[in-house]
Amino acid sequence: MSAEIVLSVNSLVKEFSGLRAVDNLSFEARQGTITALIGPNGSGKTTVIDLINGFLKPNRGRIVLQSMGRTYELAKLPPYKVARLGVARTFQNTRLFWQLTVMENMLLATRYDGKEGFFAALFQLGLIKELEKQNRRKAEKYLELAELTHKKDEIAQNLSHGQRKLLELARALATEAEVFLLDEPTAGIFPELKTKVNELLKSLKKDGKTILLIEHDMGMVTEIADNVVVLNYGRKIAEGTPEQIVKNTEVIAVYSGRGDVTCSR
Repeated sequence: MSAEIVLSVNSLVKEFSGLRAVDNLSFEARQGTITALIGPNGSGKTTVIDLINGFLKPNRGRIVLQSMGRTYELAKLPPYKVARLGVARTFQNTRLFWQLTVMENMLLATRYDGKEGFFAALFQLGLIKELEKQNRRKAEKYLELAELTHKKDEIAQNLSHGQRKLLELARALATEAEVFLLDEPTAGIFPELKTKVNELLKSLKKDGKTILLIEHDMGMVTEIADNVVVLNYGRKIAEGTPEQIVKNTEVIAVYSGRGDVTCSR
């Protein structure tokens, strides 16, 4: 029996000043799977994530999330409400709190479930302190996975490009979301760290998390993705397993007519 559909994109359209950036796009992402969204630069991949995340509103179409036993129309929700439903994302160009430390960036991603208000805080002081300890331990766990423990007291602005990408990924993981929208999470990081990111994403998949991944490295896509959606000028031109996609004649033609699609750059 196939896994439950967690995220469904149906007949999605987004236009900017008459230019159609996303053209009648439909696809599904199932629980515990990795769906890769690939295509040449400017094909609409990041726009799709922006639409799912609530940063942009579609002209037409539906974006449906199955979460906590309920169905939600994400196209009607702002980003903070989408996040509260268990959807986390990273950005192609990292967005961190630059003047805060690495640890402070991580702690901002962890959840606080206590009640608000002075008296509530007064009576829950012990609980709050314990929660802070748990959140710090959680942050340290993901920093260790990202090999950034030694940078935890460093100001985020002082990190290298690769370290910033890793911090943003670790921060997304610290939310313990159910759905992850990852926009080129390995861009600009060293090959050995790419391997670690691959293993981390495989671990998330094994834990039942659902991942929508934008990635240019077809080697990585082939290794970890279950399903691949190929865009060109906002239109879906192919969908299937990585093995099917690398043999697809239309995909090969889009990628400059080469006999392989090892990298879409």
